[in-house]
Amino acid sequence: MPSNCPECGSSRVVEDDLYSQRQWVCEDCGSVVSEGHLTTSLSDETQGTNVPYHASTEEIKKPCRNLILGFIRVRALCRILRLSSDMESEVPFCSFKLGPNQVEEVLSETPQRLVDRMSALMELASDTWIVTGRQPLPLLMGSVYMAWQSLNPTARMKYSFTKFCKIGKAPEQSWRKSRDTALKRVSELLEVLCRLGRELPWLRGVAVEPNTVVTLVDDILKHRRALLLRAVNKYEQQLQNELSESQTTECEKDPSESNRSKSPSPETPAVMSSDQAECENPADEEATDCPLPPNHWGKRHLFLPPCVKSRKRQRVDVPQLEVTGDEDISDSEIESYIRSPDEIKLYLKAQKELKQM
Repeated sequence: MPSNCPECGSSRVVEDDLYSQRQWVCEDCGSVVSEGHLTTSLSDETQGTNVPYHASTEEIKKPCRNLILGFIRVRALCRILRLSSDMESEVPFCSFKLGPNQVEEVLSETPQRLVDRMSALMELASDTWIVTGRQPLPLLMGSVYMAWQSLNPTARMKYSFTKFCKIGKAPEQSWRKSRDTALKRVSELLEVLCRLGRELPWLRGVAVEPNTVVTLVDDILKHRRALLLRAVNKYEQQLQNELSESQTTECEKDPSESNRSKSPSPETPAVMSSDQAECENPADEEATDCPLPPNHWGKRHLFLPPCVKSRKRQRVDVPQLEVTGDEDISDSEIESYIRSPDEIKLYLKAQKELKQM
């Protein structure tokens, strides 16, 4: 501890730790006599603050080389998906610990294989419009889950998404908040994989279901382009056949009858379809999707953006009744307000008994 101030010579030198740094300040002139000096005696050591090991810099270690490469790859995927900077910084903290030394051998996976398979699934999701207009973080988590399952399907198909997150020791607050949305993205990916899996030439006649399509992910991703083209062509050919059949049936009908059925009579209003009626008269649930009408252009495409594939129910404003007080009142409504002789007797009796109590 300094004895006197070198500026004014005062002996009133005190310790000041206001800014979390040890300083010796003169009370008379306010000059800093010394700061940040090393302790040289036991008395100086006892005046310091004990710092626990977990709060010191010794425990902060640099990430390993593989972890740095993994973060670089994840950030590159975030830029491909055009995520915001805040989302890009949160994604590495949602990483799963599935290394060979972190979980059992059957459940472990090398980071490079997992990232490559997840990237292929994300590209497939982008080609089939699953990425469009969706939150990126649940889609990333769902893709990691499916990639992990597909790399060893016989041993990992039995694990649910929740169990997978617990095995990978992912932050609970991140996956629990996005669990429902991630499961929806997983179901959409499974639906796309089933459609493409049915186009594999060596699986003709074999049923491809969502609970078993994980075993075919490797083959589907290898021939992704060809299977997408094959599925789209097959769907268009099916629509063409249905259109030709409908035109043939219309030609076989009597033209007078067809014209009579198409032209509605002026006395009876045109009857709306059930889908149109449901869309114009929405249910109470806002999240319920409305199916496309039969002549919508989206019916001609196999894969569609979410905003086209499922239209939201339209809100219809209920007309409010204008009450002025001059409305006519029916005789039946007036009679409902007039008491009968028996009701009058019961009312007088009840009123008399209440007064006597």
